[in-house]
Amino acid sequence: MLIWPGTAVHETGPAHATVRPSPDHRFAGPSPSSFCEDHEVAMSLHLTRRASAAKAMAVTKAIADQRASAVAPILAEIRAEGITTVAGIARALTARGVPAPRGGGWHRDSVLSALRRVH
Repeated sequence: MLIWPGTAVHETGPAHATVRPSPDHRFAGPSPSSFCEDHEVAMSLHLTRRASAAKAMAVTKAIADQRASAVAPILAEIRAEGITTVAGIARALTARGVPAPRGGGWHRDSVLSALRRVH
């Protein structure tokens, strides 16, 4: 248990302990209350960043879903032509000039991701 200098632990029961400042101690560093305030600010920032990251992830997923649904008819055409392997689909998409999600040519993983989103 972390205890600030100038504090004393007072037992109130077998599993309970309270921490109170010692009245005779003059501690020049940050007080426990400022530590708590700093901790609350840090936690608030952490939660804000997590919320922002969650929003960004939701936008990224929505864009990926939109791209996959745009490619879905082309995937259906390619499969109707008899090309069923992931590598074959990747070659066919690249040959048709369909832009990959991150630019360049299609790869196995980008085709698998699109297929998972479509189905």
